[in-house]
Amino acid sequence: MMTEILGAWRRARQGWPRDVLRGFTGFAENGRGGRARFAVDDPERLVIEVDAPARGFLVLADSFYPGWSAKVNDRATPVLRANYMFRAVEVPRGRSLVELRFFPTHLLLGAVVSGVAAIVLFGLLAYRRLVAVP
Repeated sequence: MMTEILGAWRRARQGWPRDVLRGFTGFAENGRGGRARFAVDDPERLVIEVDAPARGFLVLADSFYPGWSAKVNDRATPVLRANYMFRAVEVPRGRSLVELRFFPTHLLLGAVVSGVAAIVLFGLLAYRRLVAVP
């Protein structure tokens, strides 16, 4: 039992460092901090206006979860894992418009599987009626 838990932990840990933020100190040369303002704050869509004194990251302190996509100034940008738990998006120096959208791929997969199951079920019911009626 313990070896299974340790094995799962090691497998999970191997994927973590891949998308962890690296290479930034977090400080601009002039010491000025950046600003961010939420323009849209919906559950599945965020639009944030960012003014960054230097290239860096916009870190959102809510849980990282697959399914989020990001655009910075209408260019696709990866959503990264920050501090193993939060979401982050790289932003350039100056003013930027960051848009994040949530669309989990497993939701689409579940809808397709449910649709196929419904078609098969209705097909079986229709076939059963055709066979039962002489």
